[in-house]
Amino acid sequence: MRRPVFLLCLLCLPLWAQRIEHVVLINFGGGVRSRETVHAPETTPQLARLARDGSLFLNVEAEGFGHFGAVLALFTGNSGLMGLTDRSESPTLFEYVRKSLALSADDCWLVTGEPDFAFLAASSHPDYGEAFGARVFVSPEGASPFAPVLRRFGNPVGPGVSGQKALEALAEHFPQPETSAPEAPQGFETDEGLRGDLRALRAARRILLQHRPRLLAVVLKDADIAHKSFKEYVKVLKENDSELGQLLDAIDADPELAATTAIIVCPEFGRDRALNRFNGLDHGDGSSDLNRVALHIRGPGIAAGRRVEDPVRTVDLTPTICAMLGVEIPLDVSGKAISLSD
Repeated sequence: MRRPVFLLCLLCLPLWAQRIEHVVLINFGGGVRSRETVHAPETTPQLARLARDGSLFLNVEAEGFGHFGAVLALFTGNSGLMGLTDRSESPTLFEYVRKSLALSADDCWLVTGEPDFAFLAASSHPDYGEAFGARVFVSPEGASPFAPVLRRFGNPVGPGVSGQKALEALAEHFPQPETSAPEAPQGFETDEGLRGDLRALRAARRILLQHRPRLLAVVLKDADIAHKSFKEYVKVLKENDSELGQLLDAIDADPELAATTAIIVCPEFGRDRALNRFNGLDHGDGSSDLNRVALHIRGPGIAAGRRVEDPVRTVDLTPTICAMLGVEIPLDVSGKAISLSD
């Protein structure tokens, strides 16, 4: 009975859900407050541009625990306690999209400057898993030759600096598989020396233009420098925002992408209301600055300049993107598709 009902629902979907062919999801992550973004447009003018061109949701409840659990909530539609590099038992957004639409790995990409976030590509769910996971591109800086093993079995304790050097030395004595990682997008070699977030955003722009995936996700994390310095945190936000603008420009300059691409930007959570003893910002006070973030959504058919105060949740992003791409919304996710009509 579910399939006919689902087909009927597709006919009733708003125009945006039938016209969108590509979705770019950016976790503007590391813990980012609305105070320094939507309430400070001079700091993040490209996010302000997204707000003008699309819909801005101002009351988004952040779910999950810690960076890894909170980011996972974005990508699974469920929240729960997650340890470092634990693989989710709930399928990820990539798996739902690839399996439902019978897509290849080149149609779903995960890009990040932090190797530990590669675990988001696929779950341990027996009906989904790596066969339907995303193609992962991690910045070469810090990438370990043992990353596929760590993603599969987990790495609860990091090796440290000396341990990492020992692993790299050991790796020289092992043959590397011929297809261990996708080739870097053209021009990526010019990005040496940049922070991980900037490398990830530039790689994502090139991947979008070269491969035109149906789903492209970017996970950022450098804003977590806020623990040590509020000043450096704001600098990261400005630089990441500027690089986001380059991605928007690339989409707008490509007629096909401009007509068919939705872009979604959301932090996993915010930061504390008050500065810590280092003149920085932690994330654990339970305040609205921490637990409420802003969500930007721009795309064909999505209302421009709309500001929404109604509450939504970060777990709502997975079912919303499923609806955008015509994927049946899974019954085992706690999130619900966000209404994008006026």
